[in-house]
Amino acid sequence: MLSKRWNPLHLLFACIALLVVIACGSTGTVSVGNSATPTATATAINGLATEAPTVAATTPPNPTSCASLIGSSAAASAGSHFTDVAFPSGSVSTSPALHLSGTGLWSIYLMNACTPNSTANAVRSFFASQLPSSGWAISATLPFDGGYQAPCGDPYCWAKDTAPRYVGLESVTDAGNGFVTYRLRLFIPPAAPASCYTSMFANPPYQSFWWDDTAIPVPPLSINAGPGETIPGPPARGFSYVCSAGTMSSIQLFMQTELTRLGYHVGTLPCYSGTYWVLGKKGVTWDGTDPTLWRLSEVICP
Repeated sequence: MLSKRWNPLHLLFACIALLVVIACGSTGTVSVGNSATPTATATAINGLATEAPTVAATTPPNPTSCASLIGSSAAASAGSHFTDVAFPSGSVSTSPALHLSGTGLWSIYLMNACTPNSTANAVRSFFASQLPSSGWAISATLPFDGGYQAPCGDPYCWAKDTAPRYVGLESVTDAGNGFVTYRLRLFIPPAAPASCYTSMFANPPYQSFWWDDTAIPVPPLSINAGPGETIPGPPARGFSYVCSAGTMSSIQLFMQTELTRLGYHVGTLPCYSGTYWVLGKKGVTWDGTDPTLWRLSEVICP
């Protein structure tokens, strides 16, 4: 009976197979591609928007039209909320599609676009010139989850208006044969709070962080009644009132979600009684029944 011997080729084939399995299990990133690729949809949990899973897309080799790349030949338009956003000559786009939304948060739309006879650098330069000329200012942050202002990561993010709209230019790609594909991320603000403008609150601009601690985020379209009250301590204590968009339920969910992402947890402090959202020696609490007049407090242990 012949004995079986291990052939070195078997080892090579086994390694290749293993690499294929690992690659297939990795997470893809979104790129602008054919419209036949499934589109990620948004979900909302108790009113707070959550990012949908991303889906990888492919770019056809040697494209002959924008339609073959993004599945649309319609003239480029960012929709009725963004008529002040222009596109390079000859561009086409898909219609803006809702990506995520939630009570008291920015609604986010995504759209794919394609420009012929151009380059990625030329498309970036066009938007970097056109948007500021239409009154848009470069924004260092975008509310990617509909609420928290996170770093944009590049200079291709813009804001406009008192209750700001935002535009983000993403995934600019030379697709071949002079075609450039890209995506716009469009942010529509929630309804502004109607009754902030009492003697307690100044008029906008709206703030993204609490007046006494820029490491504590507040919900979209918030105004801090400040300066609030502070007690030097130790422990140091402070509180102020805040007026925000949304409802008390959406404010509660925003604070819990964003403080958790920043590393806070529910606990106690060694220097002061009560239960707080704790990070190191700092504790944060909030209370209220009216989204236009709720209180945010902070305690810092020595």
